[in-house]
Amino acid sequence: MKILHVTSSLDIGGIERLLVNLCQVNDYSLSNITIVIINNHFDNKLLQDIKNTPARIICLNRYRGKRYNIALYIYKLRKILREIQPDIIHYHTHFSLTFGVLASAFLKIKRVYTLHNLKLYSHRGLSLLVAIKTTDLLIAISEAVKESFLKNINYKQLVKITVIPNGIDLDHFKARRKLVMDRLRIICIARLNHEDKGQDILLKALSILKDKRYDYRCVFIGEGESEVYLKHLSKNLGLTSCVCFCGKKNNIADLLAASNLFVLPSRFEGFGISIIEAMAAGVPVIASDVGGIKEIIQDQHNGLLFKSEDSADLANQIELISNDKALMQRIRTNALSMIHKYSIRNMNNAYYNAYRLLLCQD
Repeated sequence: MKILHVTSSLDIGGIERLLVNLCQVNDYSLSNITIVIINNHFDNKLLQDIKNTPARIICLNRYRGKRYNIALYIYKLRKILREIQPDIIHYHTHFSLTFGVLASAFLKIKRVYTLHNLKLYSHRGLSLLVAIKTTDLLIAISEAVKESFLKNINYKQLVKITVIPNGIDLDHFKARRKLVMDRLRIICIARLNHEDKGQDILLKALSILKDKRYDYRCVFIGEGESEVYLKHLSKNLGLTSCVCFCGKKNNIADLLAASNLFVLPSRFEGFGISIIEAMAAGVPVIASDVGGIKEIIQDQHNGLLFKSEDSADLANQIELISNDKALMQRIRTNALSMIHKYSIRNMNNAYYNAYRLLLCQD
């Protein structure tokens, strides 16, 4: 079968890593993949990772924000669709959905749309109608994302939606040499958008620990619109000597190998792929009790959950695990024993089966 994926950009994030993983593990005797990137915004390493696979990649190089040229690029995508004649066109962002629906109008192609985030359609309207009426199958990355989407719909039985969790290359993370560390080294990997990812909650928890004279080092990996605010907050809390904002990094496995605690303090989280990366690397995880996170973490078993928005509770959880080596080891062991279900091989098989069943409906 021929699968054509369409996405807005190829920056570092869950959507983009999913596309790379689908290309790297895909069984090309069963299907072939083409990736179309609409905008001229991409991470060079991710782009090269896809180019190193048999998948075909096409960059339309549209400048973001220039609405007047949308019609031209819809025409370019339509030409690609006529040339490749894919069996399935798979959208990964709302922009690519709208873009692709117009480009594929009146063509006999099955349409799939993956819901990657919570609150995608928090208000009913035309956007929600487009998502439902123009796709043959919706895929949610977690039960939480599925429920978030369905709560806006009156006739839920009319929606074809399935859940396929994201997967990662487990060997890439577990093969790293673990360092011997004499202090607590905390890592937080997420886009710097504190309103969603909650880095400010972690900073406030670190301030509590600093007042208790805890010896730690915390690194924040990622870029985003909250960078100035978070750096300013860190300075005001007196954390500049123990906190580092390291920007966007590609060597995530190495950074995890140099850490002994991973924290994801999100206010909203559809899945949390960085959580399973940390687990695969043998790094204990503390995360907020929201969204898809609760589908990955069983509290006190394979990770610790803290009450969302509660920096004091987060500080208590960090203090608890740093003082209890037996708990830390038990959480690490239990996480490693269940992480296999999040392999990209399992994810790829689930996508292939969903495609196959969709095509068999004709």
